[in-house]
Amino acid sequence: MQEVSDMFGLPSLFHTRSKQPSQNHARLRIEELESRALPSGFGSLLPISGAGPIVADLQHIRSDLQSLTKIVGTQASGDLATVRADLGNLVRDSVAGASTAIAGDLKKLAADQATLLKHLGSASAPQASQLFASLQTDFQSLNKDLTALATTGQDQGGLGLNLGQMGTVMNDLVKVRQDAQALVKALAANLNPTVTGDITAVRTALGSVAGDLVSGTSVTQDLTTLNTALTKLATDISSVPAVQSAVTSLKKDVQQLVTDVKALTAPAQAALTQVQAELKTLKGALVSNLNAAAKADLTALDAAIVALGKDVAAGNAIANDLSNALTSGFNLIRDLTGPLPLAARQSLARLAVDLLQMQPVLSML
Repeated sequence: MQEVSDMFGLPSLFHTRSKQPSQNHARLRIEELESRALPSGFGSLLPISGAGPIVADLQHIRSDLQSLTKIVGTQASGDLATVRADLGNLVRDSVAGASTAIAGDLKKLAADQATLLKHLGSASAPQASQLFASLQTDFQSLNKDLTALATTGQDQGGLGLNLGQMGTVMNDLVKVRQDAQALVKALAANLNPTVTGDITAVRTALGSVAGDLVSGTSVTQDLTTLNTALTKLATDISSVPAVQSAVTSLKKDVQQLVTDVKALTAPAQAALTQVQAELKTLKGALVSNLNAAAKADLTALDAAIVALGKDVAAGNAIANDLSNALTSGFNLIRDLTGPLPLAARQSLARLAVDLLQMQPVLSML
């Protein structure tokens, strides 16, 4: 039974310490303000009933990473991408309970963190160092709370906070992990190497989804992997009547996770529809005898928005597409010559605003 209980355990590889209440309070105020800054069309921001410390830990990590991204800007974008991937891997392995991998994740993150700080300017490096210290505290808390979950089977201490749609998704993740842990206990003597492997696959895929959400990577493929692993697990234990209610609960919560993740992309799709409509209006408003440079800019803008549409539909990251579209739009404004019809000027302005307003959506994908 000790082996069974350890399956979802997480050794304390971090030096844990409790966060001061005032620090938590300050963080939560920041997150609430961040949620309010989003347009009202970005979905329901109802409180999450029973959202516990693990959800808050993941939100803190994600918030600190977003702040780090703003500080770094374009100074060391390659180093930042590496650090984002490292943090995603650390979250993945923490949630999955892959204790052996965590040590390697921490070592790589430390090395890549040092490289990033080395390449930052003197004004940005101290701020980035503070955020890395905050991230360390976040992971200490995550480790402590995941260990408590492995011990009690519950994410204790519901916060009842307004965590927004992303918080809802992370709450789903915790529920799925609780369900999987309950299933392991229910199986008891019916565990065998095949079923153990299935549970490990579910746990690993769930950790990958968590890592994707925190690091801003598309979750599409890992959600598919999670569903595939769950289907195989359900098939392999279909002959054990005593655990079918636990399987049903696990399936239900995985489906809720998928549904809530899809809801995250809905604002991006709505914003994209508006951008596409404005581009069509712009093409109709521009005079036909554009100079060669303006024609090339319009073609590039069209291609960028087509690529944007494909990535929104696939659930992929859209930062590069959005940057390309904005660059092409501003180039078009620069290269247009002669007086423009009022309709064309208005359409260009609206298109630029629509693209800029898509930027808050990036934090939700």
